[in-house]
Amino acid sequence: MCGICGVLSVDSGQVEPATRAMMRAMVHRGPDDEGFEQRPLGNADTATAVAGFGFRRLAILDLSPAGHQPMVNPATGDCLIFNGEIYNFRSLHTRLRAEGIEVRSSGDTEVLLKALSLWGERALEYLDGMFAFAFYEARSRRILLARDHIGIKPLYFAHSSAASAPAFVFASEVRAILASGLVSDDLDPAGVASFLAYGAPQDPLTIHRAIRSFPSGSCCWIDANVATSRRSVAPRRYWHFPSAISAAVESAAVSSLRACIDRAIGEQSMADVPVAAFLSGGIDSGMISALAKRLMPGLRTHAVGFKSHSITDELSPAAATAQAIGTLHSQTILDDNTISQRWQEWLTASDRPSIDGLNTFVVSRAVKDAGATVALSGLGADELFGGYSLFRSVPGLYRWLRPCVGFPPGLRRLAAQMAFAGLRPSRRERAIDLVAHCHSPLDVLLRMRRVFGDNDLAAIGMRAADVGLAPPLSSP
Repeated sequence: MCGICGVLSVDSGQVEPATRAMMRAMVHRGPDDEGFEQRPLGNADTATAVAGFGFRRLAILDLSPAGHQPMVNPATGDCLIFNGEIYNFRSLHTRLRAEGIEVRSSGDTEVLLKALSLWGERALEYLDGMFAFAFYEARSRRILLARDHIGIKPLYFAHSSAASAPAFVFASEVRAILASGLVSDDLDPAGVASFLAYGAPQDPLTIHRAIRSFPSGSCCWIDANVATSRRSVAPRRYWHFPSAISAAVESAAVSSLRACIDRAIGEQSMADVPVAAFLSGGIDSGMISALAKRLMPGLRTHAVGFKSHSITDELSPAAATAQAIGTLHSQTILDDNTISQRWQEWLTASDRPSIDGLNTFVVSRAVKDAGATVALSGLGADELFGGYSLFRSVPGLYRWLRPCVGFPPGLRRLAAQMAFAGLRPSRRERAIDLVAHCHSPLDVLLRMRRVFGDNDLAAIGMRAADVGLAPPLSSP
């Protein structure tokens, strides 16, 4: 985890102070190094704006000064700030060498920089990894912003609220953008409603009116006009999620999946710092730890358990898994008092509000305290492989509700009010919403995932139609 940030402004005097303020707000993302560069924007004869690039580094690959950012290509003058990791950087290195391009460092940043210098935006087609970056192209004096395919690495942007000196600001964190002093912290009712409805603001919303999340799998060229006229930014998708393929023979599917997982773990285990793994009682983390153990015989695993009646404890199966695969295992046990303390620390550390993530925060801190810089995790496996019960219940519910789809929502709501009159209020309201607004399996899924229902939001003055919450986050 590193931190990138930048300011584009017609007022050159505010660029460096604002950028360095954002860098200070992200020291926790990159304690190992920092850097700042400033470049002109616009026509070479009539440059109308300047751009400042700031970086905080967490060193993972090539711990030497050769990995310093912002990184400049001496042959072209191009400049890059980059958060993430390019897993296929070694194969890209080979391609660059075949093109006569020299790469001196042993990490992935220089490979990405020189790939962008050589191939421009087309380099995005060759990347396998998680990333958010800003690439300054010296010959055109403009900047390419890009975010990885599914949005693993964060990237936010905003326009300055100052009328006198227009500016465009981007960063890895919302708090960094606010730290610039250039962007209003006014709350966005749609972002707040999105948080209350689903437990986290849904992209591109944040809880701040001026700040938006850069879309995943997208890129955008930013020029001087964005800074001088507050022209809207229009990211375009360079990648789309692939279409579903026909079911394969089971043996072939298993073999292909095994090879894919082996390759992913091998690529994501590459580091010049200690690597550990999160381990719970689930299949995903156990599988990842077992495969990673083959690559790293001294692999350390870590689990978090709870002395609380309200939280499921997975320490015993995690310990049994660790013993079976032979990792060096440790665990952290939290009681109710410690959970309360960690809760406050988690809320303080959270950049974007969320009702989820306490467990990840606690185990990440424990792994860090144990001396590891990189941790492998099964996060996302349940979404990818259908591990949650919703993947089974939603199709069944939709089949049951499908005959109602042709009736008007008002009539469906009235029928549901009578049918579910005997349920307790909270369950009754959720069931009524489900019947009244079911048009597709996606509608069922979103209703099942709701935290606050429509009536709950309306009761506090946040009707979806009034606050600008767009479908599918709001009711049809």
